[in-house]
Amino acid sequence: MGFRRVGLLAMARLPLFALAATLCSQPAFAEMDFMGVWRPLPRNQDGSGMTGDIAGVPVSDAARWRVQSWSPEDFDVTEWACRPHAWDYSLEGPLSALRVWADIDQATQRVIAYHGHLNQQEQETTIWMDGRPHPPANAIHTWSGFSTGEWDGDTLVVDTTNFNEKRDIRGSSDHLHLVERFTRTDHDTLKYEVTIDDPGAYTKPW
Repeated sequence: MGFRRVGLLAMARLPLFALAATLCSQPAFAEMDFMGVWRPLPRNQDGSGMTGDIAGVPVSDAARWRVQSWSPEDFDVTEWACRPHAWDYSLEGPLSALRVWADIDQATQRVIAYHGHLNQQEQETTIWMDGRPHPPANAIHTWSGFSTGEWDGDTLVVDTTNFNEKRDIRGSSDHLHLVERFTRTDHDTLKYEVTIDDPGAYTKPW
C-alpha cells in the first residue's frame, strides 16, 4: 500500500497511521474498532525537524537547554543505549508498527483495557477503559505512564500522566501530560492527534 503525506489538524503534532494487517472482530459496546496492526506514515522525509529543531514548540528555557544539549555521542553511553525514544518519535519511526489488542470481560463483552505494543524498542502501554482514576502525582512514574481512555463518539480519547523524567518529548519533564485522540477515518486509516502539556517544560500546551 502506498502512503501519502497528509496535513495535520490544529493541535496535531503527529501524522496519520495506515492499516497494515488483518483487523480483529469488533467486540460489543466498542464505538470504533482499531485493534490490529498499524504502520505509521513517516514525516520529516525531507530532512526537516532534525535534532535541535524546536519547530515552534513553546519550550521553556530549561527544556530548550535539554533539547539543544543532546548529542549523537550520547548513544555511546550505557544509560542511553537501550533507552526508548521519545513517544512522539516512536509512533512515527520507521520500525514503529503499532499492534493493538483488548482485554474483554467475557460476561458483559465490555472492553476493560486496550494494550498497545510498538516494535520501536519493544515499548508497551495499557489504556484502562474501566473508569479507574489516575494515580496521584507522587505515585510511581514509568516509561509509558498511566493511561485511561473514554469514547467521544467514534474517537477514543486517551489521557496519560505519570511519565518518568527520562521519557523525553522535546525536553519534557516528569510533569508530562498527553491527551491523545484516535479516530478511524476509513477502513485503512487511523487518525492520531495529540495535545502535549508539561508545565515543567512548555510555556503552554501544544
